[in-house]
Amino acid sequence: MARLIIGIVVTSLYSAVLMAGGTHAEHMAVLSLLTPDQASHIAVNSQDWSNPSTWSSGSVPGTGADVYIPEDISVSYDANSNSKLDVVRIDGTLSFDRSVNTKIVLQTMITGMKSSLKIGTVNQPIGGNVKSEIIFIDDAIDKNIDPSQMGHGLVAIGQVDIHGAAKLPYSTLGAPALRGMSSIRLNGDLSTWRVGDDILIVGTNGDTKAEDEIRRIVQISDNGTVSLDSPLDYDHRPPQGYDDLPLYVANTSRNIEFRSENVNGIRGHTMFMNESTDIRFAEFLGLGRTDKGIPLDADGNALDGSDNITGRYSIHFHEIGVGDDYPLAIAYGNSVHDNPGWGITHHSSNAAIDFNVVFNVKGAGIVAEDGNETGQWVGNLVTGIYGDGDDASINRDEKLGDFGHSGEAYSSTARSLLQKDNIAANSTYGWKFTALQSDASYDSYASILDKFNPTPLLKTSVGTTGNFIGFHGNTAIGVSIALDSGHRRGFSLTSDVRSDIVDFTAWEVTDKAFDFFSYTADYVIKDSLLIGADSGAGSGVKLDKKSEGTSLIDVHFENFNVAIKDSGLNNLGEYVNVSFKDNNTNLRAENYGENIEGRVFNHPFRNTSGVNLNQAIAVVLDAESDLTLSPNDNKIFISGTITDSLGSYPLGENVWLSQRNGVYFIESYKLGYTNNSDKTISTNIVGNSGYTTAEELLEMHGAFQKPNGSWVMQVVFWVTDRFTATHTPIVIEVQLSGFTNSYLSQYKTTAKTPDGTLTYRDVLTGNVLDYAGNVVGNNGDGPPSYPTPPADSQGSFVVPTIMLLLDD
Repeated sequence: MARLIIGIVVTSLYSAVLMAGGTHAEHMAVLSLLTPDQASHIAVNSQDWSNPSTWSSGSVPGTGADVYIPEDISVSYDANSNSKLDVVRIDGTLSFDRSVNTKIVLQTMITGMKSSLKIGTVNQPIGGNVKSEIIFIDDAIDKNIDPSQMGHGLVAIGQVDIHGAAKLPYSTLGAPALRGMSSIRLNGDLSTWRVGDDILIVGTNGDTKAEDEIRRIVQISDNGTVSLDSPLDYDHRPPQGYDDLPLYVANTSRNIEFRSENVNGIRGHTMFMNESTDIRFAEFLGLGRTDKGIPLDADGNALDGSDNITGRYSIHFHEIGVGDDYPLAIAYGNSVHDNPGWGITHHSSNAAIDFNVVFNVKGAGIVAEDGNETGQWVGNLVTGIYGDGDDASINRDEKLGDFGHSGEAYSSTARSLLQKDNIAANSTYGWKFTALQSDASYDSYASILDKFNPTPLLKTSVGTTGNFIGFHGNTAIGVSIALDSGHRRGFSLTSDVRSDIVDFTAWEVTDKAFDFFSYTADYVIKDSLLIGADSGAGSGVKLDKKSEGTSLIDVHFENFNVAIKDSGLNNLGEYVNVSFKDNNTNLRAENYGENIEGRVFNHPFRNTSGVNLNQAIAVVLDAESDLTLSPNDNKIFISGTITDSLGSYPLGENVWLSQRNGVYFIESYKLGYTNNSDKTISTNIVGNSGYTTAEELLEMHGAFQKPNGSWVMQVVFWVTDRFTATHTPIVIEVQLSGFTNSYLSQYKTTAKTPDGTLTYRDVLTGNVLDYAGNVVGNNGDGPPSYPTPPADSQGSFVVPTIMLLLDD
């Protein structure tokens, strides 16, 4: 139905409500796509959709209808219709009938702030014998009505529950699957897989990255043998000598489908702006209008003048809110494929993106967009992510913010997201971490939102300030670069918390396993297996001149041209129990052992005989430290010595190699921690200039009154052991002098009790688990039992807290 928008109608529903996600302007742009007075069909009774008496018109909505469901009205969608609706707006409740097959074909579905869209619920999902389809029609976008191109898809401001029948997202092969085979043997419980399901056998050839194979199940035997509708075209096998490495097979079928009517026309998209968003076991196919093959400017508009804009993806959690104050938005067990932009987008939100299957996507598979994202990515399988032919660059990716276009399975501007047990395959990059620069669009955020905050004396952070915390059990197969870390904004800020990359497996790598660019630092790579492709590979670990602090612990390198290539000094990095096989060169580091400005940096390969496994983290502060804060003295400086399993070193040391006029010299930043961001420590931290004031520090950390009546500010620092990769909290007390009791009382807080235990949420049960799988907390009763994902074998990492207290 054609409509002319004269103005924006603001209903009473929104006049006094603060929007939960996105911006007010965005919400109003969405709601203006259909105002109540423009509807041809208004629900007046809470009944079935197919009942004429449900509607004000006395007729069931048909082709061209604009439908409005007001507040306090609940409609059950029970139709299986090919009628092409225009816009459906939900301010009340729309629930899809779970007992019958349903289909809705429409241009746009929008939901209001107090609405509820239910396509199954956590306790009552759409049953396995029933199918629900949501199809977005191929219809030209009228930019007079929709200038921001928000429509032509599902845009939800209210609560959303989408729950299909449980499906084991992926399994592993019981034996290699070879060319010509018409059946394969799988491990695990296949009871949720069905004849007629489509499955994806993950390719294992890094040279082509094009050997993922889709087949349909025609039979499932009790012994795990699955018969296919046609023979395989390629071999799917592990590298020679590593028969125990898993080979993956994903199930891509779900009984809830969101899809575009015509993938070559105007595609649909989904965008979710409400923290009450829970999407499980649904399929999103052929969605997304943002084309990562068309470069965008810093405002997200196409450089070629086309209608290509940012933000229209298959699943898009859009600015819902970050940090523990916001519930986790959930995407679990979904199948996302065949789209020209990003698969799942995690944008300024707190989200759990777990056990999804993403494949055949241009640009990037799963993306953290702004750098402030919080939550977790666990157990996802992403494969077949192809680039647009344009290599990643500082100008396009960092300065314009148009990243995630070069074939990145996991693309992130946020370093503090927990990522564990994910699989990346058949892509240019397994993981690519990008630093957004000043003229790109990104969000700075309160530094205290990062539990393992590396800059506790500075008020704000950006995504690349943090570390990869809890990056455990991840796997890359058949990629060019397994993990790439680009510029790290604020790199020169002193920090002793390190990224813990543990149990990382990368094989059939064609270029590099790890590529650490200049201005990135402080990694512990532990218990990891790195294998180049049969045709050869470049470097196992590549460190640039201005990269430091990378330790390799129990890491095996095989089949690389150069296993470890370091153009710099790798200050404070250590190599323990490193093994090599069939590399042309094990170590290329021309500056190791050289005398540069009176300092010599050596990194001998060590075994554990020189490791003090009984040494807990110890910190001793020195006399240079300034631990007093007063109304007339904003300055704090903390300096000292750290001792870990591998020895002692200065707190907060940053040293790397530079070159001027062909001569190497050492750049060394002042040792310690300061709340001054524009002096010798750093000049490039975003959002800070000069000292963080006393008031700002008290807002961040609070004031604690000791038993003797004195006041202190307890600041939590983190130190990572370079051998064990465990994180120890250090609580340092800063004396508060010259403030009145009444002033400090407004910031009064309890004593700090930080916990370095790595935990994540088991979405299916609601339990909080440590990395050994032990239950350490519970946030709800959880839903009924679902198929159990592959078990994690990592141990529990629990460390004590070190308290450096002022005397009472």
